[in-house]
Amino acid sequence: MAPAQVVHLYWPLTAQHEVDTRPLIAQLQAQDVEVVLPVVTSFETETPTLEHRRYEGPGSLTRNRWDIQEPQHTDRVPPPAIDVVLVPALGVGRDGHRIGHGSGYYDAFLQSVGCPRIALTYEACLVPSLPYASHDVPVTTIVTEQHVLTP
Repeated sequence: MAPAQVVHLYWPLTAQHEVDTRPLIAQLQAQDVEVVLPVVTSFETETPTLEHRRYEGPGSLTRNRWDIQEPQHTDRVPPPAIDVVLVPALGVGRDGHRIGHGSGYYDAFLQSVGCPRIALTYEACLVPSLPYASHDVPVTTIVTEQHVLTP
């Protein structure tokens, strides 16, 4: 398998205890991997949509209305160009279903990709299973500070 060239990550909401991806972002950029971050394009609950933009450093980030840092005025990256997606998770079931912030943005996005989907969470937030709906998309890998699991 070839190394990932385009990695979709998230800028962490550290106040909400998301896993801090900033060191990983820096390491990937140092290895010339293209880092892509999500940008909310619809704040309507009926149409949770994201676009994906190249991350070009902290100076390219602007806070949206939910205080999420997003790249602005950088190149858009289409979902088929993404090699791997790392998603935030407040909790993850060992079956691959996750709980985020409850708006469905990542589930809508994950339906459009066929690449590996990795949830980053803390070991204390890993549970046997979580309730899920038919539109929820499970992850293919779970990474905690202690384990790497395949549901």
